Amino acid sequence: MGYEFSVYPMPYAPPPPPRRRSVWPWVILIVIALFAGSAITIVAVTARGVIGRPAAAPGPFGDLRAADPCSLIDTGELQQFGQVVLYPDIGPASGCTAQIDVGGGSLVEVEVAFATPTAFTGAGELTTVGDLTVLRRVWTTSYVCGHTIKTPDGSRVQVTARAAVSATTNICGFADDVVDSAVPKLAAGQVGKREIKPAPNSLLDVDVCTLVERGDSTVPGLDLSKIEPGYGGWACTFGAPSTTGPWVYLEVQFSGSREGDPTQSIAGRTVIKLDEGAVNDCSMRVIQRDYSSADGWERTESLLVRVFTGTGRNQASGCQATTELIEKIGPRLPQPS
Repeated sequence: MGYEFSVYPMPYAPPPPPRRRSVWPWVILIVIALFAGSAITIVAVTARGVIGRPAAAPGPFGDLRAADPCSLIDTGELQQFGQVVLYPDIGPASGCTAQIDVGGGSLVEVEVAFATPTAFTGAGELTTVGDLTVLRRVWTTSYVCGHTIKTPDGSRVQVTARAAVSATTNICGFADDVVDSAVPKLAAGQVGKREIKPAPNSLLDVDVCTLVERGDSTVPGLDLSKIEPGYGGWACTFGAPSTTGPWVYLEVQFSGSREGDPTQSIAGRTVIKLDEGAVNDCSMRVIQRDYSSADGWERTESLLVRVFTGTGRNQASGCQATTELIEKIGPRLPQPS
């Protein structure tokens, strides 16, 4: 399970280490290599809400879809905390996750994800390094700590450290280490490249902002005409993001094995309800496909659908609204596998 937040939606945390499969599936694997120099290869599919992706215009991280978030993580530096494993295909589509075994059966995950200029940042401890603005401790608890690095055009790198339980050490120290390593690379324009080869039915070729129409929501007060696209078209916020709501958040995500997770069927799609979050919001994952990574580990690609119904409403109303929204979104997605 991952950790959801009771404020503006942040990327979903991946589960424990994935398991190996004995048989590899037929799907085209997503292979993300550190410092890969080749450009993105896009496979267009035909389904509502799906578009063929031309090469994105260069931004502060280079080509939006080719920029490699893993290149900002220095695994050597993280080794001071414990054994490190890098997962380029776990977390949000715009992110990369490092998992640190800190001993005693405890794991800490640090996620680096690119975000658009309009993405939420919040308040934090502000410092500047050249043209970069660093906000530390934008959101923090005993087991979560988030920092944000902002570029001159407002684009952001979000660094989030998470522990499965309340950390016995300073959880922000993990995020600090990644930020300290990432800032010089960003300042020097040293963001690596990655190659993405989506499977024919992958959500990586879906502009998720096209999945919701204005008449789709039954949440009172939700203005679906207000749309905030996420990085690479892989995330989207509808409504006015705030702690009072209401809003809807969609995000393409990758996780490890979902074996043992309770599922339900909504509009013919397999769905996992996440039990994290505040009492007035509800998050569900719509499973798109199960596949094997390049190393043979089990992976699941899914669409996170999160509905925040707003102050004064309960989670039951949020889950009802989420279910109804998935019923409308489901037929617009590529066929699952």
